Amino acid sequence: MFAGRLAEVRKLETILNQTKNRNAEHFMVQGVRGIGKTSLMTVVGYIATGAMPTDQGEHFNFLTVTVDLQEDTTYRGLL
Repeated sequence: MFAGRLAEVRKLETILNQTKNRNAEHFMVQGVRGIGKTSLMTVVGYIATGAMPTDQGEHFNFLTVTVDLQEDTTYRGLL
């Protein structure tokens, strides 16, 4: 089970809601290895696609894309 990141999840839900209402906000998740960045983004991905409701019971319907960046990933390769 996912626990301990409720404040971060709520902030990202707010960002998704802003995006839904045509006022997109950018964010970056960073941190040392093993602190749960991937787990956090997995939960947010479920919320974004509507597989899981927000804290307020809202359902989004975003299309999500997962990108695995490597040291040799270039901007051209990413695009």
